[in-house]
Amino acid sequence: IRAQELAEEANANKLRAETNARELRALSDRLTQSEERQRRMIEASGAGLWDLEAATGQLATDARVLELLGLPPRTALTLDSSLACILHEDRQRVSLAVSNALAGVNEGRFLVEFRTHGLGDAPERWVESRAHALFDADGRGMRLAGVLLDITVRKQAEAAREAVMEALSVHP
Repeated sequence: IRAQELAEEANANKLRAETNARELRALSDRLTQSEERQRRMIEASGAGLWDLEAATGQLATDARVLELLGLPPRTALTLDSSLACILHEDRQRVSLAVSNALAGVNEGRFLVEFRTHGLGDAPERWVESRAHALFDADGRGMRLAGVLLDITVRKQAEAAREAVMEALSVHP
């Protein structure tokens, strides 16, 4: 009888393991599908993703951020090296916005528009960056994670509109 009980228990354990394996595969499939949906949505938005580690200044980015900054694929970035890709006139404002977000100003929200120049013959672009700081239990800014969007076409349209408005007001 003991051998039969052990066999039944082994069979029950085997069934539980098979059930757990099926459930784990189903969860893994759902996670993969969810990640794929998110990837497609991010790609459709044209946004690049970035994540700044405040303590080290290391900046993790996707390929789109590098493209928008005018950098080659797989370029390793830090906060300082990314700031070097920003036009000099905009650099201090962006640096201050990062510092303010990590200090908790505006609840750690970050929104700034600036121009990039990249390397070599990379075109000058206008970009908008939006992010939110993550804080530790003591309220210290640990990370700043966000997106980078190309707003060059919008800025060109705004400049054209302003030029037309100025021409109309100067020449009645």
